[in-house]
Amino acid sequence: MLMRATDESGKTEEVTEDNPMQVALLLKKIYNNKHLLSEALEDDVRSTTMSRAEMGRMVRVAAKSEAELRAWLNASQKTGAQGGLREVDTDGNGKVNNDDLTNEELRQQGVCKQWLSAVEGQKDGELWSLQEEPRTIACVQQSKTQITIVATAADGNKIWLKDLSPE
Repeated sequence: MLMRATDESGKTEEVTEDNPMQVALLLKKIYNNKHLLSEALEDDVRSTTMSRAEMGRMVRVAAKSEAELRAWLNASQKTGAQGGLREVDTDGNGKVNNDDLTNEELRQQGVCKQWLSAVEGQKDGELWSLQEEPRTIACVQQSKTQITIVATAADGNKIWLKDLSPE
């Protein structure tokens, strides 16, 4: 859709970009009728653009999460007696207790999958995804020892990328 016009009675008329004659006629109607309210819609542009503030938020959230995700990845590498420890807050309740996964369970579940579960419903949790998609921060577990964090803008361009491996 390229343009939509709504008159005072609420009747809406829409035209598409593939019909230039309709666009011209609607523009003429708008020009001739001062009571006609118009709104130019560029849905494609809106869906593929983001404000600097939105992109900045995504970058800050991704960068802020880097240290914690690295700690989760480090914990997931522990085996033996250390594999049975609970060292990270895998349920997102703000404390490490018996409700959290052990290091071994975290490795089996997958760090990224558990991360998304933990941040769900929290501030900025809606930004996270397991795959790269526009307007998301993806936590992609390449292997048991490799995580990639990717913030992707609305147009599909990567605005932040970080590969994490255990220390």
